[in-house]
Amino acid sequence: MELTKSEQIRAGLQRSFQSGTAAKASTVCYGYKVSHTGELVIDPTEATIVLYIFHRFMNGDSLGKISDALANMGIASPLPARPHGAVRQFRSCWQTKSI
Repeated sequence: MELTKSEQIRAGLQRSFQSGTAAKASTVCYGYKVSHTGELVIDPTEATIVLYIFHRFMNGDSLGKISDALANMGIASPLPARPHGAVRQFRSCWQTKSI
């Protein structure tokens, strides 16, 4: 049975995530950091912001409204985190895709 192009892409993405070679598989999500032992641990400061975003969204606020509120509060927007505990860089402006 021959796979469709979509199925081939999906299978390739699954293999790269399982092997750890996918770019997203090595990205540390906002709200977490990598410990000195290589484990993911919650970053308490960022976790507070993640909870704020979650609660605003669950209460019906749009991503645009949430990003505006975060910017008005002076909370820096993250660039993609670097893997393995490298220092996170920040943007001053939140975008809906940052949330």
